[in-house]
Amino acid sequence: MPVARHWESHVDMTPRERVLAAFDRRPVDCIPTDYWAVPEVTDRLLAHFGVENTIDLWPRLGVDKIINIKPKYVGPPLVDTDEVRVDYWGVERRRHEHPGGVYYEISRWPLAEYASIDEIEAS
Repeated sequence: MPVARHWESHVDMTPRERVLAAFDRRPVDCIPTDYWAVPEVTDRLLAHFGVENTIDLWPRLGVDKIINIKPKYVGPPLVDTDEVRVDYWGVERRRHEHPGGVYYEISRWPLAEYASIDEIEAS
């Protein structure tokens, strides 16, 4: 008797239906899941499953993958170099190399210097 793969057992809803229902606080057939990984891990999974892109990988992993939908950024220029990245929240990440590849680790939180909301509002 064949064993159902976990990603095949949730057939009551499509990933889109599941995520939209969860956002709307309606019942879902299972908890929606997402996928984030360093490029080296994604590359190994693509090779393992024999697929060519992440869109084909997500169903193999059984994830719903929430794709970011956001307005166009119109603020001051963001820092995005090989060594340092700063996002629109002001979170700074620095490049760290490890035996398996490279990732960017948070190195500065924008509100770390403040002890209270009053201090933030006074600045």
